[in-house]
Amino acid sequence: MNKKLNDMRQMSVTEMNVKMAQLKNDLAKEQSVKATNTRPENPGKARLLRRQIARILTFKRQKETKGEVSP
Repeated sequence: MNKKLNDMRQMSVTEMNVKMAQLKNDLAKEQSVKATNTRPENPGKARLLRRQIARILTFKRQKETKGEVSP
């Protein structure tokens, strides 16, 4: 399995929340660049950010269902 995924899976819930806040901030910046009709540096970055956010949400949900953390 991918090392980055394993690292992400081992994060605590608070670390996941911090990382998700950073990713959402980056995604907002990418979306604002797109909204102003300027050419983004990396056109696929918004897609990657959305996927990373989804992964973090999935890992958080898995931890909640295992009972490691209360919702």
